Amino acid sequence: MTMKPGIVPAMLVVAVVCALTAGCASPANLAQPALGPSFHPVNVHFAPNEKPIRRVAVLPLAITALDPGSKTMLSAKVLEHAGKTREFEVVSVSEELVKTWSGRDSWRSDEMLPKDLLARIHTETGCDAVLFSQVTGFKGYPPLMIGWKLSLVTVPQGQPVWVADEWFDAADERVVTAARRFEQGGLLPDSLRDGWAVLHSPSRFADFSLSALLGLLPAIQQNSAKVSPPRADTPDGVGANQLKLCLPAKEMKYGNQPESAAGPGPEDARRLPVDTPDDGLD
Repeated sequence: MTMKPGIVPAMLVVAVVCALTAGCASPANLAQPALGPSFHPVNVHFAPNEKPIRRVAVLPLAITALDPGSKTMLSAKVLEHAGKTREFEVVSVSEELVKTWSGRDSWRSDEMLPKDLLARIHTETGCDAVLFSQVTGFKGYPPLMIGWKLSLVTVPQGQPVWVADEWFDAADERVVTAARRFEQGGLLPDSLRDGWAVLHSPSRFADFSLSALLGLLPAIQQNSAKVSPPRADTPDGVGANQLKLCLPAKEMKYGNQPESAAGPGPEDARRLPVDTPDDGLD
């Protein structure tokens, strides 16, 4: 039996349409709600802040062994999400300026800083605080992974008021659930809001992780009034509303304040380490 001309092409069209329709209706592509336990950052610490923070200078991203494209993308994401808090004005400090002022283009918050760096940033930008950002780990292919250490520090005092140190690993089902919920709550078209794209896009995964962390910043503007209560499972009784930095007293001075004979007091112990020449310490 021979088919009439046009029947085969018509059958092919029907088959293609059916295949496409079936693909669009598959469970993996539907915007199904993300169910199950969700990941929430817990290694986030606050300290009382006496004065409101109106302007924050975002310092260059500190990271090693990362390709230039990823570093540029992640740097832009930090600046973007710091601004999304809408709690203060955000200004960007370039690597060139930081290198001019300190001899290096980036610094971590746990490093010994040049003596006048924070004061110089305060004078040049008019900021009340600086945001240090460090990528502690990054994997740009599934399962995606990124680690952040972020610190908000008042200037020129060098007083940390907020510190976050967290890993987001898409190999963890709780992180998958949290990331999908973030994606489904965004402004993407309905056809793209299935929540799975975030798990395959390093850029979107960075959005998710930074939103989860920097979204907690507004609490510091209320003098820690809405900070979560202390958690019993934290070591040494340190709760989520306390800031504890381990700074070796014999290796550095704290801020620009003189040390007493008995060593640094509680306030000094929370300041960032600042290098002071000829400090007489071994």
